[in-house]
Amino acid sequence: MKYLFLFIALFYTNHITIACSCLPPGLPKTELKKSDLVCTGKIISIRKFDNYTNEFTILIIKYFKGKKRSKTLTVLSEINTGASCGYPFELGKEYIIFSSKEPFTKFIKDENGKTHRKIEKRYYTNSCKRTKLIEEDIEDLSYLNERKN
Repeated sequence: MKYLFLFIALFYTNHITIACSCLPPGLPKTELKKSDLVCTGKIISIRKFDNYTNEFTILIIKYFKGKKRSKTLTVLSEINTGASCGYPFELGKEYIIFSSKEPFTKFIKDENGKTHRKIEKRYYTNSCKRTKLIEEDIEDLSYLNERKN
């Protein structure tokens, strides 16, 4: 019996759980101020950016903040493993997206096979921001539509 107790004690004390940890997002007004870009859009493609990050192409429905450059936009988010705070976008679904410009490092090989590091600012979101499915976030959508641009 004491071996069973010892086994159980060791089993439970040696497990380390890693999960996304962040403060809940603020009110829509606060998060709008903190974000570089806020829009609604439909996910039209998902591709791997690097080993830890996916790149999502979004067909823009409406811009609420940020430069209105084109009808599509790419946003990065970590691959959602449960341990990261990546946002679990799904192809074909529509979202309210709160994003900020963050520096990302990309490693590029030149024609001689030499690897170079390139740092560029890209739009980024995660599950710690107010990004949500449109159908789950009527409150934010109402706020964004009612405010004066």
